[in-house]
Amino acid sequence: MRLKGKEEMIRLINARDPEYNYGALYLAMRDLGGITVAHPTLALIGKDLRDVPDADGKLFRHEMIAIANGPGRGWVDYKFKNPANGKVEAKTTYVLRIGDVALEAGVYKR
Repeated sequence: MRLKGKEEMIRLINARDPEYNYGALYLAMRDLGGITVAHPTLALIGKDLRDVPDADGKLFRHEMIAIANGPGRGWVDYKFKNPANGKVEAKTTYVLRIGDVALEAGVYKR
């Protein structure tokens, strides 16, 4: 993002550019208040999903926002539906604050 700039990264993420979207592995961007700024699922853009829990009831996005507003980088574990197989699986997401947004990239644990 430091090379391409925030607006170009938003465009590329939302366009599902293959450099940033590999199916179940993709980049998303959230502002520091929790609003989705960029996501390959366009219906999520502009949404505040902080209070939507994972499969176990964990409010994992609160943790993501706390990391972005605190240390600026870190991992969050939760359970989420894997789009590759439709099953709820353990997932971990790395959160990295850059300026006034947080980039997120998650992977499903096997």
